[in-house]
Amino acid sequence: MSSYYPLVFYAIVLVFSFLILRRKRMIKTHLPMWFFLAWLFPYTLHAAVVESLGFGYMALNILNQDEYIYSASIFFIAVLCSVIIYTISFAILSRRRAHDASRELAWANFTLRWWRKIRNHLIVVATLFFVLIMLTLARSTGSLSDSLVLRQESRGWTFVPAVLGPVLLFILLAFLESEGNTWRSWYLFIIQAIPSLIGGSKGGALMLIIAILVWALMRGKINLKLRYLVFLVFFAVPSITIGTYIRYGYEAKANGVDATAGLSFRTGVNAIISRFSGMDAGQIMIARPDTYLNFIPIYWQYAFINMIPSAFFPGKPLGPCLLVAAGLGYPGVACISESWLGGVMQYFGQAGLVIAPILVGITLSWFAKQFAYSNLRPSLQYPVIFTFGWTWLSIVNEGTYYNVILLVISLALAILFIYLYILVLNGKIGVLPGFKLRNRVGVNPPSEK
Repeated sequence: MSSYYPLVFYAIVLVFSFLILRRKRMIKTHLPMWFFLAWLFPYTLHAAVVESLGFGYMALNILNQDEYIYSASIFFIAVLCSVIIYTISFAILSRRRAHDASRELAWANFTLRWWRKIRNHLIVVATLFFVLIMLTLARSTGSLSDSLVLRQESRGWTFVPAVLGPVLLFILLAFLESEGNTWRSWYLFIIQAIPSLIGGSKGGALMLIIAILVWALMRGKINLKLRYLVFLVFFAVPSITIGTYIRYGYEAKANGVDATAGLSFRTGVNAIISRFSGMDAGQIMIARPDTYLNFIPIYWQYAFINMIPSAFFPGKPLGPCLLVAAGLGYPGVACISESWLGGVMQYFGQAGLVIAPILVGITLSWFAKQFAYSNLRPSLQYPVIFTFGWTWLSIVNEGTYYNVILLVISLALAILFIYLYILVLNGKIGVLPGFKLRNRVGVNPPSEK
């Protein structure tokens, strides 16, 4: 019965959230927070599913009943605090609407003037990045092995898909923003979905579709309808299943065993449900701090050296999530997610219980605020903002905060590369709104005819 306590706490948080966030267009306006809460649902359900099936990893295998209930209550008190801080922060940020309107007009004018001159260049860049990602995937399947040695040897360029994936999302959203549903948009969708499928991502193309739907809802391109949710539910099952079995095949190949050996319905289900064990790991960290406190210095160190590709740093340590997994009782070699809360605790110890709600509440309120009062004029600022916001939201949901510096800096550099690439080929391009550059060689201010 203890495994159902998280579901009870989760229901209380949802009811409270509906009451505190009630307003016109509640879902669209606060979609980042609603997505954050929705993403918690499979993690909340995880323990009950594992207990009913009789196999799988869960906190109840390690904690006693009192520890389990205590840690679950603390976990959802932190979620509740995140919602409260989000609400306060959103109200404060919403007071700056005049400044936002001025910036929005500048970006809309920039997009209107320059879009047709840069769109073909964006297609070329996206195709180039797609080729680089596919070449990387072809040589990195050993990173899925149960052998730490094989993981170490094959991970040299595995950062490429992680860095370039968000850039492909930005380019896809730029086309959807400026042109809508065209053959170019479909082409960009396909070249981004293929690596997710071939790479053995358990989510497959599901997360890409969710990202597009969230963006379309936040931009007011579509309204929330039941058929979208039904589609996601029915698409999720085959997408996760196919991704799981493809990944299993890679793992078998990396370990030098027959891909069909040990492959069964049970192993497939176990692989799927293990995807959502982050909350259980977080509960163990709350109840038993000694399971992770020794790894705090290693996490801080890795957050910075993670910026250096292992192809250029042969001695780069493996991700610390592989080390902490054993301490949390996770079977096998796996990079375990510690949830949005446990990921912050991994850097700040038990103080993370206070820091995480503040961090998540403020950042998600900023993300939501950027779209809350937007108009429908095509503007490249929204693909840029959404790509950064979605990347951060993905990090929060998985608790992989050690990737923040790598992904944010890489994404900023990639967008700068695209800008400079277009500048070199075109010979000129308007200065991005908000930058005080004037009269530079090859750069025309937006006000020039």
